Amino acid sequence: MCNHQGVGVATATTSADHQKGAAAAFFDFDKTLVAKDSQLLEGQDVLLARHLTNPCVIAGLLGCFMLEPIVNRGWANADLLGRMYLSSYRGIRHTSLIESARWLYHKRIKLMVYREMIEILNDHRRKGHMIIIVSATSEHLLKPFAEDFNVDAWLATSIQCDQHGICTGRPAGSILCGVEKAKAIQELAEECSIDLSSSWAYSDHHEDLAFLQSVGNPVAINPTPKLQQIAQEEQWEMKFLQLPETGKVSSDHAGNPRKGDRRGHQWLKMFLVLSLMAASALRAFTAQPELYSAPETPGVTHNKGSTMQRLCVISSEPLTYVQTVSGSIVAYRQLIAGALARGTNVLVVEPLLRDEVVPIAFPNNGTGSLEILRLPVQKSNELDRGGLAAFDPRAFRNEMRQHILIFGADVILIPDPIVLMADMMMIAPGHYEARELGAALVYDIHTNLVDLIPMFNPWTGLPLVQRALHWLHKEMLKYANTVLVISEQQEKHLRDETGYKGPVQIAPAGVPNMCATTRSQNFSPSTIIGSHCEVTFTWVGRLAKEKHIREILDAMARLLKDNGSWQNTCLAVAGPDQGELSVLQHYVREHPKNIFYMGTLEQSEVGTLLQASDAMLFVGGVIETLARVVTDALSCHTPVIAVATPQSSWWQNREDLPHVDLTVSSDAAKELKDRMVAFTTNAGGLRDALVAGAAHSAPNQISEKEAIAHKLMTLDSVYDGLSG
Repeated sequence: MCNHQGVGVATATTSADHQKGAAAAFFDFDKTLVAKDSQLLEGQDVLLARHLTNPCVIAGLLGCFMLEPIVNRGWANADLLGRMYLSSYRGIRHTSLIESARWLYHKRIKLMVYREMIEILNDHRRKGHMIIIVSATSEHLLKPFAEDFNVDAWLATSIQCDQHGICTGRPAGSILCGVEKAKAIQELAEECSIDLSSSWAYSDHHEDLAFLQSVGNPVAINPTPKLQQIAQEEQWEMKFLQLPETGKVSSDHAGNPRKGDRRGHQWLKMFLVLSLMAASALRAFTAQPELYSAPETPGVTHNKGSTMQRLCVISSEPLTYVQTVSGSIVAYRQLIAGALARGTNVLVVEPLLRDEVVPIAFPNNGTGSLEILRLPVQKSNELDRGGLAAFDPRAFRNEMRQHILIFGADVILIPDPIVLMADMMMIAPGHYEARELGAALVYDIHTNLVDLIPMFNPWTGLPLVQRALHWLHKEMLKYANTVLVISEQQEKHLRDETGYKGPVQIAPAGVPNMCATTRSQNFSPSTIIGSHCEVTFTWVGRLAKEKHIREILDAMARLLKDNGSWQNTCLAVAGPDQGELSVLQHYVREHPKNIFYMGTLEQSEVGTLLQASDAMLFVGGVIETLARVVTDALSCHTPVIAVATPQSSWWQNREDLPHVDLTVSSDAAKELKDRMVAFTTNAGGLRDALVAGAAHSAPNQISEKEAIAHKLMTLDSVYDGLSG
């Protein structure tokens, strides 16, 4: 058995020993054994489909489009075209290319294999000749064919990768084309004692002239016009094969240019797509962020240009516009200064930020790791009295820019992984790959949400969202060097729910847990849940119709008026999407003394409202909003009554959809149940009114099986849901 390791050769293996001086049959791959260019197919079906947001893919394929006609006319060496194509691999994990190549082979390439060439290959095998494939194509594209047809050896261009298995975009040696291909088979012949004078070589392109001249029996397969002319002069054998797809004879012969080959049209189509992407990339690179003014801090350099080169931001690029009032964001500036000093690209991720929280990050006692804290602000473009940083909501979302930043980051700071994953699914469906993240992933779970909501159970009843979040979360953890948590409880929860086996770092005791901040400090889990709620509604749309909500409220008010308890009842009303449910606001205006609509209040006023209310009326069954209602009400010792409308709770009795579990501690659930019992006992039929209103909404329009979607979430069902 012979093995060959030469310049630019990825691998060469033989399946059996051959006699010394034996003949061999050398085959080119693209356009010789298969009817199409495998790299062109990869560019269309893999790189453009799965890695389009990688700027190197765009640049590499655009370069190939420009060089292709030049090389075909002999004005440039094919080596340049090969290097240009390899540059499109930069930043892609090599294992990803291997997996994609196997998929591409079985889906496309195998269907384009010339049957006549397989017959020729088998005929050489029967004669005892070694079967060897030699191609400028990368090994991962060639290997599936070589294994499928059990060839004795293959020589291909190897790809250079870094220590993490990421392609650098350069070959590990020379491109196996032209003279290099001839040298490769000569070296292999010496090592394996092959008689080249009695061997065969098959190729389609004039760039392989030296390769064909190295053997005693060259054969031109569907030759280019230039190769056809040489073959006629040298009286070489020529074969014109039928295309596997159409059965027509290839028109790449008889002195005709390759008009019958659709390759040029395919490259043109690819060029148009890439041109649009290149324009977007150019816009992203040349976009200049707005300048900001910041108070001076001793020992910290504030240089907008160099800072933003190091501090990368995803989502709507919020950190490109930072405001300060009292200069109290020293920790944030320390992060920037520390990152600049270490030369580290830091990616701070805060997707879907609305008006609730802002991350503050700083070095962890000089260890080099970074930590994320979440602090509240009043509004997205203003500052609270503490002088915390706020984000500019005017910054536009740019998907290309986001992925460029991900690609270039060394460390990624993620304050809220659940929201991050939801955002990723929105900004890059089908293209986002967690394997392209930076070398480290910093992860944070909010402790007060662990007891309240199962972080890795579905947030809604939609299986698509559930599967997407689970998949993205596990994919990100695969490539994390260290996971940062702020308690042992978080570590246990993380390992139990995800199976994560890697190292975990617990934040030092001196780091404050902002999630444990009391209500008096204007912070609650509702701020986190509320931001995710908007994501859910972006996908699902309006889950509650105005008509049904009005009917429920009308029935409730009518019954309360009839039994004389209306004047003594005060309700705080919340809905799943308060911004769209204008009917609630209108109803509140009709009954200003009895019903308060929470959507019109600042967060600081919510606690006062709940303490003054007899109960909170929740209309809708969306898990995020219900969790917020329960949390806020428990903090103010206010009972909750939840009404599930048909549109928002239709999935609750569906066997094919997962149920949503809202988990709180058993003591809190029991306390909530007791207070709700006390309230409903004193409310004079309020619960009956709600049931009647829900049943009245559409009594004859649903099946018996779906009737559960119209009933009130009774006291026992609420308790069962809360206790998990």
